Amino acid sequence: MTDRWSDWNAIDLAKLAKELDDYKYGVYQIRITDNKNSPFPIPRFGGTDPDGIIYIGKSDNNLGERVDTFYRAGVYGVGSHSGGKLWYVISKKRKFREHTLPQDLKLQYRTKKATDKADAGDKEVRALAEYFAQYGELPPCNSNFPRWEEFMKALQKLKAL
Repeated sequence: MTDRWSDWNAIDLAKLAKELDDYKYGVYQIRITDNKNSPFPIPRFGGTDPDGIIYIGKSDNNLGERVDTFYRAGVYGVGSHSGGKLWYVISKKRKFREHTLPQDLKLQYRTKKATDKADAGDKEVRALAEYFAQYGELPPCNSNFPRWEEFMKALQKLKAL
């Protein structure tokens, strides 16, 4: 099993089902782009995130379904994904829509497959720790730290503390 991120893909629900339904476990990132698929840079405490990542999450059941759940909550405001719901509120706020976000924004995802539930959890912690080490905070739609003890160990391993 590879430990590399896939390429970035537009969130196309039919494509999601076809490509990812065979994978139960993994981590994923969601980012915003303009209509030319250029990432939208996001200012963070530790510098600007040039990739425009707004969420990092994991799946321990069905990777495609989990990305789909984010998308439905983030675009339509339905479903149970808290990160997606937060994106929905942010993207609908007039100040951001008119002055900050690109008018033609799109969401993209990429994945990293995992062997089992524990591996998915470990990869999520690692991805969030790497982001935090780089930018001094979690992505905008991640509202809490997963598995605090493991997260702190990953930061120490990255020499980020």
